[in-house]
Amino acid sequence: MYYRLIAARKKEKKTQLEIAEKLFIHRTTYGLKEAGKMDFTLREAKVLSNYFQVPITELFEEV
Repeated sequence: MYYRLIAARKKEKKTQLEIAEKLFIHRTTYGLKEAGKMDFTLREAKVLSNYFQVPITELFEEV
C-alpha cells in the first residue's frame, strides 16, 4: 500500500474517483494501484507528484 499517497489524498479531501479522473483512469484501477496491486506508470507518478507537490520518491516511499 502507498500510505503516503493515501495520506496526501485524504489531506486534500479528495476521493479515489477525483484522483482517477486526473489520471484518466477508472476509479477501480486507481484503487488497485493505490493498494499496491497494480503499478503506477511514470506519467501517473509525475502527475500525482505535481498535484500533491510532493517528490515522487517521497510519495511512493514504502513505510
